[in-house]
Amino acid sequence: MTRVSERSNHNSLQHSLSRTKGKLEDLQLKGTTFKAINKPSDNPINTTEYLQMGTLQEDLKQFQKNSQFAYFVLNVTDKTLEEISDLAVRTKELALSLSSDFYDKNIRNTLVQEVRQIRDQMLALANKRVGDRYIFSGQKTLTAPFDVAGNYKGDKKITQLEISKDFFLPINISGYEIFVERPEKDQVQQTFISSSENFLEQPVEHTPKGDGLSVFKTLDLLISGLESDNTIAIQSTLDKLDAILDRVVTHRTKVGSQISVLENNLGRIESEQVEIESKRSLLMDADVLDLFSQIAKQQEILKAAYKTSQGLLNQNLLDFMRI
Repeated sequence: MTRVSERSNHNSLQHSLSRTKGKLEDLQLKGTTFKAINKPSDNPINTTEYLQMGTLQEDLKQFQKNSQFAYFVLNVTDKTLEEISDLAVRTKELALSLSSDFYDKNIRNTLVQEVRQIRDQMLALANKRVGDRYIFSGQKTLTAPFDVAGNYKGDKKITQLEISKDFFLPINISGYEIFVERPEKDQVQQTFISSSENFLEQPVEHTPKGDGLSVFKTLDLLISGLESDNTIAIQSTLDKLDAILDRVVTHRTKVGSQISVLENNLGRIESEQVEIESKRSLLMDADVLDLFSQIAKQQEILKAAYKTSQGLLNQNLLDFMRI
């Protein structure tokens, strides 16, 4: 028969009490934070999944910021292209009417001032800025794309922003494509910007539309024709203005489709954020009713343990002699 010493009983009892108190303290901590996991050891598998979802959530936040920035820039670009289109339409109306022999030199000299104002407005739109950055200067965003003579000072590079995993969207149009004459084929450099700010460049060929005459050269030609009362020169600008309008409409359609992509992407990101937050909540948040039920149960267990321990620890020599 194995003899169990009083010290062994005492140590066993203390260990049992300590373990019960530890469980209660852990439950009380969860009741304070309302979290099922307060340290990785509580549930290593759920903790790992929770952290992975946190990383995904941070990526989505960055993609959302990228998309919102791109959406803002492209909306400004779309509005600017609309104003450019309106000016081109008005210029076409003036050129069409003033190319007729119905109008005399005096009327042409009077309306040439409006065409000059249109040119000034066109130059201002070509040098449109968002903050301190020009939207039509390619990647030379701190350089005004056009001087007063209509010479292009920007570059032909297109910046693309990562709006979802491995999906890049152009956020600018080079002013060279809209306002300047273009040769048979251009090598337009594109730069892809990811959320981690890694850069990758590759050339992409663009085939021009229209006859490629510069917007400002066309307006200068029209102004010269009006000043010299040269109807042939005025008439020669009509096809060129049509080509300019075609170019602007083409780019505006492209921008509109990009804005639509961004709207859908922002909606998808919001849905994914809600879904991930819900999953993280299921992994991390405690079931309040079940938690407090466990706390009450553990408190009763601890009370019973204390009561039992009192009877054992208060025994004296006479109690053992009676046994």
